[in-house]
Order: sequence, then C-alpha cells, then structure tokens
Amino acid sequence: MRLTLVAAGYAAMSCVFLVSGVDLSEYGAVGLAAKAVGAAVPLTLAALFHPIIRLQKVSRVGLKWVASFLIVGAVSSLWTIDVVATTTAVLAWGYTVACCYILCGLGWIRATNILVISVGALCAVCLAYGAASGAAFVEYQGVQRLQGVLYGPHALAQPAAVGLCLLASGQVKLSYRLRGVLTIIIASALWMTASRQAIAAGVLGIAIALALRANGAMLRLIGATIALAATAVWAFLFPDAGLFSLLARGEGDDISTLTGRTSIWNAAVDLIAMEPYLGYGFGAGGVALQGYYRSGLADWTTYNAHNGFLQCLLDLGFVGLLVFGSLFAFALRRCMHLPRTIAVPVFACTLALTMVERGFYGVGGFAPLFLCIFALFPRAAVVPDNKLRKS
Repeated sequence: MRLTLVAAGYAAMSCVFLVSGVDLSEYGAVGLAAKAVGAAVPLTLAALFHPIIRLQKVSRVGLKWVASFLIVGAVSSLWTIDVVATTTAVLAWGYTVACCYILCGLGWIRATNILVISVGALCAVCLAYGAASGAAFVEYQGVQRLQGVLYGPHALAQPAAVGLCLLASGQVKLSYRLRGVLTIIIASALWMTASRQAIAAGVLGIAIALALRANGAMLRLIGATIALAATAVWAFLFPDAGLFSLLARGEGDDISTLTGRTSIWNAAVDLIAMEPYLGYGFGAGGVALQGYYRSGLADWTTYNAHNGFLQCLLDLGFVGLLVFGSLFAFALRRCMHLPRTIAVPVFACTLALTMVERGFYGVGGFAPLFLCIFALFPRAAVVPDNKLRKS
C-alpha cells in the first residue's frame, strides 16, 4: 500500500507531539534515538511529497520570513551559551515547519481534520494512561494535574485548548458523532490538567468562534449560556474561593504577581539588559534564566520566561525579536485570508498563551506550528481529490 499525503500528515503530527512533548530521557540512548527519528520523519515526508505540495503554492513570502528566523537562530550558535540547546531548538523548528508544509499540501479542510483528530488521539492516550497509572498525574500547588505521556500538564493543555477552538469553529468536516466524542475527550483532558491559563485561553477562543458564527438574538443567547455555565462551574469547584484566591499561586503570591509571573519577567528583563542585542543563543535563554535563579537571587528556578516575546529577547536579543516580530505580523495579516471562524479564535487563543507561556515562540511543537500555518498556508487551500488519490 502506497503512503498517501493524508497518512503523511498524521505521521508528521504524531512526530510533533512525540519529539516536543514525550519524555524519553529515562531510556537513555534509545530515547535519544527515538527523538532523532521522530524529528527526521516530517523532514523526510515533506521532501518526498514536495511535487504534490508545491501545487498548493505555499506563500513564498511567509516561507522567507520563517527561513529568516531559522537562519538567525542557527547563526546564534556562534555565540550561544549552550550549543546543545541551540541545536535542539533549530531542529525543533525545522521539523515543525516540515509538518506545516505537509499540512499545506492537504488544504485547509483536511489539515484541520488532521489537527483535531491528532489532538483528540493525544488526549485519549493521556486519559487512558491516567486511568491505568498514577504516574500520569503530577502534584502542583496541592492539585493532581493530568500530564499523561507529556512533560507536564501545560504541554497537554495547550493543544487541547486549541483543539476545542477548532471544534467550536463549526468548520471541522467530521461526522456529528465523532465531533461530539472528540469534544468530550479533549475537554476532559484539558479540565484535568487544571492549567488555568490554557483553560482561560480556550474559553476565549471558543467564545470568539461562537460569536463569529452567530449574530443578534443567537449571540445574546450564547453569551448568557456561557456566563451561566461559568458561574455554575465556579460555584461547584470553588465554593469558598474568590477571584483573588483562584488566581494566586498559593505560595505567597497574590493576584498582583499574576501567579508569580511578574517576578520571572523582572528576572528576564535583568538578563536581557545584560545581552540586549544578540541574546544568549536560540533556545539557550532558559539556561541563562535558570542560572540567574540558582545564583541565589530567588528561591526557585525555571527555564521559561512565561512570555513568548521576552523569551525571544532572552534568546536572540532585539535583532531576533525584530525578525520574529515581522514573522508574527505577517502571520497575523495572512490568517485573515483563511476561514475566520477558525483562524481568528485559534490565533487569539494561542496569542493569549504566548503572553503567559512561550506560545508561538515555543521551541518547536504545536503552538509554533500554528504560527507557521498562518504564515505559509495558501489562500486557495483545497487540493483536488484526484491529486490526493494519486499521492
């Protein structure tokens, strides 16, 4: 049986989740080899199906902006403080772009179906693992959070939030029953991660999707339903908690610190001031941030600046931010040419995550995949069925 472009799309998406989120470190050399193979698969498939994909006329301008960003990241290996971290980041963005390129060849409708089904399958695996083993959960701030087979709860929560936005758009071309099952699975996984920022970003994206699909009385009905549902959920989960206690980290930080993020942002700004122009190397800003905390200036540590633009400044300085910002602006403009009930909610959801996590700037993986999709996808995003059959 010949490999089809659709099968290549599913294989590439599986590799994105495998390489970006699955922890194989305990397997040593075998785990490292699995990661390397996983990264190579999308790159190989993109090259294999290039004759078919090029029929879609992928945005050349967008491809140049993505390539420019990758070149800046690769060149930063000349001054990076961690060559391994920089090499890993370049490779991660490489296979992420390759996966996007494959999805471009499928057209918007088929690509959306693959994205939703892939997220649903990931969530189903994580839920099944959670039912079978307590190792699928991690305790954080006194709460057991589902992480499944991924590195942490947020790694599962972010694709789950985006997946729900796609389903809420009404443009996922799957059977009604399958959409319902996927919605239940993905929503359950997202809720069990207890990732407040991902849940909030998902609700924002879903609300925008529903608002774009409705008007007048229907819009007011949807708004009232969402408000009542939110109130009911709040009362059920937090009967004795107010807004401030819900948003507090529970470790001495109140709402004014945005659950501890303001202290991280202050640390990132201090480090950026030391290397303002070229940064610490692509993917190596987190290493510098961890060193800052270990120096005794704080009583805990993190690799993540918890803001995509600050992370970019840490990694590549103002030079890198200029290139990444240009790519971001181009992707924002291009997404308006895609179906708005999908593009706008997903962009808003991922942008919200970018402000409190790495989001669009992540070291490869699901959120950066959407930035590449918005930048590269052709406006006429449908491949004829006969072309797909020939693939």
